[in-house]
Amino acid sequence: MTNRRLNEQGAALTVAIMTVLLLSILGVTVLTLAYNQARLTNAAVGGRTKAFYRAQAGMVDGQEKIHVGSCPACQKVGCASCDSSCPTFGAACPYENPGLDPKAYSLDVDGDKVMDTTVDIGPVDAKTNLRDIVSLGLQN
Repeated sequence: MTNRRLNEQGAALTVAIMTVLLLSILGVTVLTLAYNQARLTNAAVGGRTKAFYRAQAGMVDGQEKIHVGSCPACQKVGCASCDSSCPTFGAACPYENPGLDPKAYSLDVDGDKVMDTTVDIGPVDAKTNLRDIVSLGLQN
């Protein structure tokens, strides 16, 4: 009877080790699948989300340029801050001119020295008396 119990105790230890090993393999598999799913989701949606927020930053920058009166020629804030090297020096604030259609410009939103957003401020619309701002956030 004593011999039989010793054999059963060894079998219980073997079953316990196999169960722990099986659960460990299952846990690693689930973690790997979750990690890969997160990477795929970030790759698919992350670029579009970044582009959206970059475009939003461009819209805010365009609105600020119009509101503050930033010079489209030399990019200095406030029309009074232009100096004689600016083509619009001495003229009225360029954004007050309804016929002005400033050139599109690019922004580095995140400071990595890569232009992330293109902003185009259009001329004043005759019906609404407002300017269109088109901002394109780039995916990179």
